[in-house]
Amino acid sequence: MIWKSLGIIVLGVFGVVYGVRSIGGTEGEAEHLHGGQFVSVTCSAAGEATGGQGFLAVSANAACEEARAVQRGRAPWWLLGGLAVTGFGVVRFRKIRAGAKG
Repeated sequence: MIWKSLGIIVLGVFGVVYGVRSIGGTEGEAEHLHGGQFVSVTCSAAGEATGGQGFLAVSANAACEEARAVQRGRAPWWLLGGLAVTGFGVVRFRKIRAGAKG
């Protein structure tokens, strides 16, 4: 039972860390229109195109900035979910520890 509680805490902390990273941005990919077709472009954490077909095009930077905005929009949900799961795990862990002592 105690390992299950610790596992819940670890999952919650992962959610919090991922939420914090999402606020700052992470590298990723986005799709943009280049030469009449949609192609993938590599994006930096700052939301700028760094590689892929047509990465110097304005549409590539716009696609990367949009992908970063979506990522930042999800960050509060990761933080709230991570904090809630961590809190639940801590409460459960403390109940188990209190029951084991008494």
